[in-house]
Amino acid sequence: MRQLLLGLPVPLLLILLWDLGVRHGWTLPFDIRMSQVPAPLEVARRLADIAFGGLTNDPFSGELARHTWASGVRVVSGFTMAAALAIPLGVLMGRSRLLSSLLDPVINLVRPIPVTAWVPLALIIIGIGDRATIFLVFLAAFFPILLNTITAVHQVPNRLLEAAAMLGTPRRQALYKVIVPAAAPGIIGG
Repeated sequence: MRQLLLGLPVPLLLILLWDLGVRHGWTLPFDIRMSQVPAPLEVARRLADIAFGGLTNDPFSGELARHTWASGVRVVSGFTMAAALAIPLGVLMGRSRLLSSLLDPVINLVRPIPVTAWVPLALIIIGIGDRATIFLVFLAAFFPILLNTITAVHQVPNRLLEAAAMLGTPRRQALYKVIVPAAAPGIIGG
């Protein structure tokens, strides 16, 4: 309760300053004209209308749940595709020096490009719509999952593989019986 009470004054002060700035038409640095910003009460009223409906008569009244669901589907779709590609690729790159040597230059070339820089290219190639959004979510999730998977696979102790071999685990099965389970915490963290 004390933490909640200590956390309230600053947001309340910011809302009060926001309201005063709108009422008195303050001009802030970078030429931000508060007279063109809606008041906090109007923002709260519109938010309530979008969430529950019935306050204004517009096409977005009561549509928040539907739009939240659509956004969630896009995020889950992009993340699922990224995980489905990055995890197996990361496991293979973590175990194969040849594959790692082949793909590392391309990955290290593309990885630092921010997702926002891909937006114009995605709009040109894919177009406006769900597919472009899913692609951008895919890009945002792919590299962290891939790099964490590679790191987790690298950190699997060789002793585990030796023990599995001594217990009769065939080399081909060691990948999914030893390496993937041992690397699972790092993969999930990614």
